[in-house]
Amino acid sequence: MVDADIEAFFDSIDHDQLLDRLGRLPLDPYVLSLFERWIRAEVYDGARLVSLSRGLPQGSVVSPTLANLVLDELDENLALFGQTLVRYADDFLVLCQHPEDTAAALGLTDYLLADLHLKLNPEKTRAASFDEGFKFLGAIFLQESIYLPFDRPHPERTPPHFPPPLDLLTYLELKHGRSGKAD
Repeated sequence: MVDADIEAFFDSIDHDQLLDRLGRLPLDPYVLSLFERWIRAEVYDGARLVSLSRGLPQGSVVSPTLANLVLDELDENLALFGQTLVRYADDFLVLCQHPEDTAAALGLTDYLLADLHLKLNPEKTRAASFDEGFKFLGAIFLQESIYLPFDRPHPERTPPHFPPPLDLLTYLELKHGRSGKAD
């Protein structure tokens, strides 16, 4: 697979391309104008107001949705080329059948991102595999048989212990330090 990240993604989103994409959606003109004002908002740097032609402010509820709209085009085009994609924001995996397919997937992804005026982060993009293990969105994926052979017992395989279900009377007793029964 290709384990990829887009370089400075939120700061690199092209406003004109995003507005063009929004313009193709069946949006009320007033809603479209609100999006445009949000996208083209001026930024105050402490001394002056600056109009940006790229980038979205992070931390709002609107920006991730708009960012996904931009990358939706990447998703669609990779699918047209028969690629399987797993994506969360600008972190994504392009799954490949064979290790030698990763170079072509990487080249195609790079080409499609260039069309969106975006580029891969070379420090965070690499070929990866389940055999070697990899980390995606904070979770570590690895092929268990390599690290935990079946011929040896492992405490990691012990089924978790769950307490019995908590009924309402016991809950009330624990919460209030008294019997939940009516007086």
